[in-house]
Amino acid sequence: MNNQPTYQKQRPSHIEDDFLELIFEVVPEYSGWRADRFVAQKIPRLSRTRVQRILKRYAFDEAGRQVKPNRILRAGEKITVYKQPPDEPDTPREFGVLYEDDYLLAVDKPPGLPVHPTARYLKNTLTALLEERYGKNRPVLTHRLDSETSGVLLCAKGIDVERKTKRLFAQRKVKKTYLAVVEGIVTPAAGQIELPLLPSED
Repeated sequence: MNNQPTYQKQRPSHIEDDFLELIFEVVPEYSGWRADRFVAQKIPRLSRTRVQRILKRYAFDEAGRQVKPNRILRAGEKITVYKQPPDEPDTPREFGVLYEDDYLLAVDKPPGLPVHPTARYLKNTLTALLEERYGKNRPVLTHRLDSETSGVLLCAKGIDVERKTKRLFAQRKVKKTYLAVVEGIVTPAAGQIELPLLPSED
């Protein structure tokens, strides 16, 4: 008979919805470590004092019990730590809808809005905004644009449409047109530039 506790997946009621959920498994080399030392090793940017504060309120074992800083850990345990999300830079939080039917959504992405979550952006992304508007079954992006670029993004409704649309992009059957805004007079007026791009030093 297996008397091991089932892993606690239910979020405690006092944990806010936007807190990040980090799950750490205690591998054999960390067996016998104190919980505060173990979490400080896993999240090295945090001081031991801050780790102890987090453990007292935001860390739980597999049975849903809070993990005290001085708890001695055993190999195989899983510790869930809830961490307040970092402050995100401000971005546009509105996007236009150019076309929508039962299969596709064409979004007018503004400049400055990241498409996918990154280390700096979680909520302030087009992916997150689509989920806010459409729920968990949000339309899925089938390609991407850089954060600074404005333009049309096609989103698919359903896995079959997503696969077919991505295949069209991969096969280069979708025509893209880019418009660049430049300062001054460009000469010649037409041509092809084949030079490497460098980051702006401004």
